[in-house]
Amino acid sequence: MNSLMLFAARWPKSVLALLLLLSLMAATQLPELRFRVSAEGMMLEQDSARAMYDRSRQLFGEDETLLLFARDARLLEPERVEKLRALEARLVALQGVSRVSSLFSLQHFRSSDGVISNAAYLAQAPENADQRQALLRESLRNPQLAEVLVSADGQALAFSIAIDPKADADALVERIEREISPLRGSFEQLFQIGSAVVSHGIQEQIKQDQQQILPLSLAVLIITMALSMGRFNAALIPILTAGVSVIWTLGLMALSGTPLNVMTAIVPALLVIIGSTEDIHLLAEYYQHGRGNPKRALVRMVRVLGMTVLLTFATTAFGFLSIATSPILLLQQFGWFASLGLLLNFLVTSLLVPAWLSLFPGRLKPRGSGGLLHQRIALALLHAAQHRPRLVNAGIILLVLGSLAFIPRIGVNNDPLAYFREDAQIPQQIDELERHLAGMQSFSIVLDAQIEGTFLQVRYLEEIQRLQQFLAETGLFDKSLSFADSIALMHVVMEEDDEAEPYLPDQDAYVKDYMKLLSKKDVANYLSADQGTARILVRHRITASQELKVALQQVQAWLDAELAPGLNPVITGESVLTQRAADHMASGQALSLLLMVLVIWGVISAVFVNLKAGLLAVIPNRLPVFLLFGAMGLLQIPLNTSTAMVAAIALGISIDDTMHFMVRYHQNSQHQADAFAALRLTVMEEAPPIFTTSLALAAGFSVLALSSFPPVVHFGLLSALVMLGALLASFLVTPILLSRVHLLSLKDMLGLRLGRRLCERCALLQGMRPWEMKKLILSGEVREFPAGTRFITQGEEGEEMYVLLEGEAEVWITNDAYAHHSIAHLLSGDVIGEVALIARTPRMANVTTRQPSRLLVLRWEDMKRMGRLYPYLASKLFHNLSSILGARLASATGA
Repeated sequence: MNSLMLFAARWPKSVLALLLLLSLMAATQLPELRFRVSAEGMMLEQDSARAMYDRSRQLFGEDETLLLFARDARLLEPERVEKLRALEARLVALQGVSRVSSLFSLQHFRSSDGVISNAAYLAQAPENADQRQALLRESLRNPQLAEVLVSADGQALAFSIAIDPKADADALVERIEREISPLRGSFEQLFQIGSAVVSHGIQEQIKQDQQQILPLSLAVLIITMALSMGRFNAALIPILTAGVSVIWTLGLMALSGTPLNVMTAIVPALLVIIGSTEDIHLLAEYYQHGRGNPKRALVRMVRVLGMTVLLTFATTAFGFLSIATSPILLLQQFGWFASLGLLLNFLVTSLLVPAWLSLFPGRLKPRGSGGLLHQRIALALLHAAQHRPRLVNAGIILLVLGSLAFIPRIGVNNDPLAYFREDAQIPQQIDELERHLAGMQSFSIVLDAQIEGTFLQVRYLEEIQRLQQFLAETGLFDKSLSFADSIALMHVVMEEDDEAEPYLPDQDAYVKDYMKLLSKKDVANYLSADQGTARILVRHRITASQELKVALQQVQAWLDAELAPGLNPVITGESVLTQRAADHMASGQALSLLLMVLVIWGVISAVFVNLKAGLLAVIPNRLPVFLLFGAMGLLQIPLNTSTAMVAAIALGISIDDTMHFMVRYHQNSQHQADAFAALRLTVMEEAPPIFTTSLALAAGFSVLALSSFPPVVHFGLLSALVMLGALLASFLVTPILLSRVHLLSLKDMLGLRLGRRLCERCALLQGMRPWEMKKLILSGEVREFPAGTRFITQGEEGEEMYVLLEGEAEVWITNDAYAHHSIAHLLSGDVIGEVALIARTPRMANVTTRQPSRLLVLRWEDMKRMGRLYPYLASKLFHNLSSILGARLASATGA
C-alpha cells in the first residue's frame, strides 16, 4: 500500500495520465448502460413458489400485461367507439404486443332459436341509448368483462395488452404513449397503466435524480468540505476520486450488462460517501502535519495512514460483499458492485491523491478556524465522556432504548408503488382505474390435478366456483376469473336463459361440447392444454406487502381446509413472490448486518491481536444503526430494497471513523504514558477529518430530500441521520471504550524480532511463549538510546523498570568524592531498576548505555493494565518479577 502511494507521488504525471486514459475507456461504455426496474429483480432467486410461477407462465402465458384505460361520460357513442376501434388496431400492430383483449375483440356468444353467433361485443357501435344499455347489460353479464374491461356505469373501458416475453417493455410503453397522446383531448381520461408503466416511471425518476438532484447534492458536498477544510483543493480531490471510481464502476456495469435499478443506482452515491472519508483523512494528515515541507508531508501522510486506508477499505468492501449473499437479485447486484466500486475507489485514492498533491501541493499551513472549532467540540465531548461517564452512558442507553421501542413499528414493503409520492401521476391513475374497475394487482391460484381432463368434469369446476365464492366473501379481493366462468356463461347462452346469472351445467358431456365452441385463446389463460391444470386469476388492490401476506394466509387456510383433495393448490404470481421476498428482506437485513459485524470484528481483532479490540470497534458502530431503525419506526418508513441499505452504509461509515480513531490512538499511546493524554491527542488529530466528512456528507445527503422519488428522499434523510450518529459515536462512545483497552497491532507483533539470547537470558520472560513475550514488550514502551546515555540516575526516585532488549549498558555509582565506580556490565535480557520501582526507593546506582541500545520501559500503570487485560500473561509476569526480587534479596542478605 505504502509503496503504491509513494510510486504515484514519484511519477504523478504518468499516474494521472493513466487514470485519465482508463476513465475515458470506461466512459465509452456508459452509453450502453441501461435503466431497468423489473418485478423479477425483487423476487427471491431460489424460491419454492418460483418453480410454479415459471410453470404457470409456460402453461397460461405471460403475466405481464398493460391496461389501456379510457373514461368518458359519452364513451359508447359512435364517434368515440370508432376512435377506440382504430386505436386497438394500431395497438395490435405494434412491435412487442402479442394480443389485445377488449370489447372489440372478445367473442359475445348469443343463441337465438338454436342459432349461435359469436361476433365481438363491439363489432358495431351502438347507435342509440337502448343499444348502449343492451351492450352494457350483456357485457356486465360476462364475469370476465364486468369490472375488468368495462365499468358498471359503462363510462370506462379497458384494453388488456399482453406483452410479448421477448419484447422491450420500456420501448413498448413509449410506443403506446405515442399512439394515445393525440387522442387524449377526445376523452375525459385516457392512459396506460400496469407493472411495465410503473417500472418505466421509476426508471424515469431515477434518471431525473441522476441528472438534477445528485449534482445539486454534490455541489453542497463540495462547498461544505471546502469551507470546513479551509481550501478548495481539499474538496476537489474527494470529488475527483469519487468521479473516477464511479465512471469505472458504471463502465463495468455496462460491460457486464448489469442495469441501473433502484438499488444499483445508489452505488455512485455510496462511492461518494465512503470514498470521500478516506480522502479527507489523507488530506487532513497532509495539511495539518506537513510543517511547511510538501515532500515531507506527503511521506508522512503515506507512512501514517497508508495501512489504515487499506484496512478501512477492506473491512467495508467485505462488509458490502456480504450483501451479495442475499437471494434477492437486486441486493445481489448491489452487493457485488458496491464492493467492486469500493475496491476501485481504493485504487483510485491510492494513486490519485498522492499524485495530485505531488503536482499541486497547496499551502500546508491550515487556514480558517474550522479545524479549531471541530477540535473544541470534540474535546468537549471527550471531557463529558471522561468526567461524566454515568450521565453520558445513561444518555446513550436512553437513546438506544428509545430506538428499540420504535423498531417494532417498522413495516416491510416490497411494493414498487411505494416508490412514488401519493400525488404523483402514476398512483393517481391507478386510483382512477380502481374507482371504476377491479384492482390492478393480481395473483394466481393454480390447481394442478396432474390428470388429463380433470377440469372438464363439473365437480371440479364446482370446486373452482366454491373457491371464487370464498374469495368474494372475504371482501379482500375485487375479482376472480377462471375457466369455470366461461363454461357457466356458455351454459346460460346455450340454454337461452337471458335473465339468469351464469351457472354450471350438471353433466360433464355439456362441458366437452362447449369446449368445441370456445377457441383455444379464449381459455388458454385459465386452462392447460391437457385440461389437468387450472388457474384462477385474482385481481385486487392490496399493495402493502404485510397486508397481502395476511390476506394470502387466509386464502391458504381455506385451501388447506376446504378444497377437494388431489388438486394441489399453489398461490403464485409476481405480487406473491415479491411479498415473499419482502418477508425475507427483514431476515436478510439482519443476516447481512450480522455478516458485516462479523467481518469488521474479525478484521479488527486480527489487526490488533485482540478479540476485545474487534468488539470495541463493533459496539460504537451499533449506535447509528439503532438510531436509523428507531427513526424508521418513528417516521413509519418501511424497510424496502432502498432503505435496507442505509444500515450497511451506516456501518461502512462508522467503521471507517472507528478504524482511523483506533489506529491513531494506538500510535499515540506508544509515545504517551497516560491513556487520557493519548486520547486527547487522538481527538485533536482526528476531529478535523471526521467532522468534515460527517457534516459535509450529512449536508449533501439532506439535499436528496428535494427528490420526488420517496426512496431517494428516505435514503438521503436517513443517511444524513446516520452521518450525525456516526459522528456522535466517534467522539462520545469510542473514547470511553478505548480508555479501557490497550491496543497492540499485528504489524508490531510481526515486526518485533526477539533474539535467542534475549529469550534465554531474560528472567522476566521465563516460561512465556514467543507470542506472550511480544505482547509483554508491546504493552510497555520501547525506547532507543545512543551510546553514552544515562537512563537511570543514582538518588532519583524510580518510576520505571527496564529490560535491555539490545545493546550493552554499565552500572556504576559515585561516592562522596564523585569518583566513578563500575559495578556491573549488562547485556541483552538483563532487568534493571525493578527494586526502586517496587519499593519506591531512590535509585542506588547509575546506568549508562555503552553502545546504541533498545530498552523496554515498564511502569506500574502498564503492569496494572496487563493484569486487567491479559490476566494469564500478568500472572507469569508477576511470578517472574517475584523470583527476580527474591534473588536480589537473597544476594543482598547473603542467604
